[in-house]
Amino acid sequence: MGSLRVIGLTGVIGSGKSVVASYLGSLGAYIIDADKLGHKVLEKGSPVYKRVLKAFGPSILKESGDIDRKILANIVFGKEKKRLLLNSLTHPTIKELIEEELNNALKEGYKEAVLEAAILLESPWLSFVSEVWEIKASYENCLSRSVKGKGYQPDEVKDRLEAQISARRQSTGAPLIEIDNNGSLEDTLNQVKYYFYQEKR
Repeated sequence: MGSLRVIGLTGVIGSGKSVVASYLGSLGAYIIDADKLGHKVLEKGSPVYKRVLKAFGPSILKESGDIDRKILANIVFGKEKKRLLLNSLTHPTIKELIEEELNNALKEGYKEAVLEAAILLESPWLSFVSEVWEIKASYENCLSRSVKGKGYQPDEVKDRLEAQISARRQSTGAPLIEIDNNGSLEDTLNQVKYYFYQEKR
């Protein structure tokens, strides 16, 4: 995108995307979190909120009237038609917000931006990135990190991990760079630093 180097950062649940994104931010990159933008488009009263509520009904709401993302995720999980319906309602607006963020990065003089997105390879915003970095970790490590760090139940994580791994096998997008996050944090960050600065030369 213009003179902006856009790194697409992806990986399954518990792989360590957020740790890597935070480190890239400390190296001077502009960070865009697609999941946070997904939260934003579902805010109470927004156009997307109204469309999603109409499509899925009031059972997805908390007592406050906000959309319960966990309930919504459980409704669409493993159900292709419902998942595609939700994506069709949310992804176009998320894409617009990502484009706004990238334009902001350019205006503010950044040379690198990072788009962190678990579903990057299957999403319409893959077209924004100039390179893809996939954070790789073993099934066991991803499971352990998700249960300990994110408070998920083991069965819940297993279902999501298996679905995300399957989606990656079917994806036509191929990662250009793989970051191995099975070792120490220092090992992981050394890989990140190497690839970040290697491309800047």
